[in-house]
Amino acid sequence: LLSCYTGGVKRPASSSYSPNMSLTPAPQHAAAPWDRLPTETDSEFDLFLQYRDLVPRDRSLNKLLQLERARQSELLSARAAPSLSVLLELSERHDWPARARAWDDRLRYERDQAIVSAARASAEQQAAGALDAIEFAQEFMAIIKKRGLEQGLLTKASFDTLLKHLGAVARVQADATKVLRLLAGESTENMAVRGSLV
Repeated sequence: LLSCYTGGVKRPASSSYSPNMSLTPAPQHAAAPWDRLPTETDSEFDLFLQYRDLVPRDRSLNKLLQLERARQSELLSARAAPSLSVLLELSERHDWPARARAWDDRLRYERDQAIVSAARASAEQQAAGALDAIEFAQEFMAIIKKRGLEQGLLTKASFDTLLKHLGAVARVQADATKVLRLLAGESTENMAVRGSLV
């Protein structure tokens, strides 16, 4: 095919081509370090993935070689596992250790985010439970006060003891909710138990 040149950029000859067309290439997303490199073959990237997915404390080229030999044996493959020197050359050329560490860091970040999300959800649930418990205690004590204390079915000492226990339960639940919120990085400003149970 004939080609035309404009501004040093080679373009296919076409009647629809205009010199005013943008010559800026489409933006490409930066690849993550653990993604396949342009210079890696399918088999080389497969070896890297096996290396990357080893438990960090056990990750080594010797361990990878053992696994690869076992895999080739299970597959009854005529293809021999790569030698340790080949794995070393690939590891150095494609920077396996640094890419595997980046993968570990990403997994650790995602795990930490999941823990924070779970703690936040738990804190919200506990906060709602604490408020429900306080409201229940207030309603319960109002009924006890009206029907028990005011009608003479409950002594003042018994009523005070019950009030003390319910207040302690509400405070413990509120304190536990504060701890959960702090762990989740949430504010505890509005967690104070205000007022009394009666």
